Amino acid sequence: MTNILNMEILGNSLQRIGIFLVIILFAFVFSSYLSKIFSSFIFRLLRKYTPEHYGEKFYALVLQPLQYLVLVMIIRTAIESLTYPPSWKIEFWNMPLQVVLDELLWSIVLLAFTWFLLRIIDYIAFILHERAAVTDSKSDDQLVPFIKDALKIFIVVNALFVLLGVVLDLDLTSLLAGLGIGGLAIAFAAQESIKDIFGSITVFLDKPFVVGDLVKIGEAEGTIEKVGLRSTTIRTGNLTVITVPNKKMLDSNVENHTIRSHRRVRQVIGLSYDTNAMQLKEITGDLIDFLKNNPRLNRDVVVVFDEFGENSLNLLVIYYIPFTAYEEHMQEKEKVNYRIMEIVRSHGSSLAFPVREIKIDPDLFKRL
Repeated sequence: MTNILNMEILGNSLQRIGIFLVIILFAFVFSSYLSKIFSSFIFRLLRKYTPEHYGEKFYALVLQPLQYLVLVMIIRTAIESLTYPPSWKIEFWNMPLQVVLDELLWSIVLLAFTWFLLRIIDYIAFILHERAAVTDSKSDDQLVPFIKDALKIFIVVNALFVLLGVVLDLDLTSLLAGLGIGGLAIAFAAQESIKDIFGSITVFLDKPFVVGDLVKIGEAEGTIEKVGLRSTTIRTGNLTVITVPNKKMLDSNVENHTIRSHRRVRQVIGLSYDTNAMQLKEITGDLIDFLKNNPRLNRDVVVVFDEFGENSLNLLVIYYIPFTAYEEHMQEKEKVNYRIMEIVRSHGSSLAFPVREIKIDPDLFKRL
């Protein structure tokens, strides 16, 4: 039996190969279970900062990257137990195959660990978002996505430097110096991203809007959903999503509809040409009295006989409704419209509608 175990295949005894296969099998069978143990331990460390019922969210985020991390670490340990046969002494980029495989596995470990850290940031951002949602201020709702994106970029950049400088053992100074024209091209391409970052900083310092505000930025109009590191997400009235680069905040007019105190309503009321001057004056006076004495409206009211239209005598009506939700605004406007109809009819007049008068030359039929 001992002789069988000591038999060698590709420079490794059957016993060593058996141990390798057992470790690999263990990795695939128990990596999920081990990741649950590690994630439970990490959540217990964070539990004093987070409610217990957030556990499901935490596990949903970190279990998969932890499982990959555990799996790759165990596989790397198993591979280290093997001896590379002389026939495998192949070089890639002037490095032995063993070194190449080792650096490849360490790179995968680093990627899995970076993925895990990014998921931890997602979880922390989720907690901060939940806490910000119960506060009156909307600035914290706006700040959470910004910090989340900034931390993710910081982690990814540092992971890249660790990969190049530690895992692959490259001289970063020589590498950066050797970029030459390529480095200038990258810097030139990155200037747009830098503008976006400065735009986001401007948003947080000047606060032209916060999450939930109804704004118009250039041609984009809608409700602010998210302010990120590079762009701002706007939900339009058609429920579509517009992504606006933050650099536009530096050179565009930002119109914030939410911070206004009133909404302006401008209407043209067309009366039929059967309306005489006395009726027109009485209707105008009653409309002014109604709008000015309405406690739900602002007293700045304009009602004037504006022009002779193609089919109607046009009254220009301007009034202001205190800023509320869009649905309440439309309900108040509807009430005003009903009252306008009542006032017009009470004075024996009517609203005009388009009319076309067609005259036919009798001689035309005679010629036909």
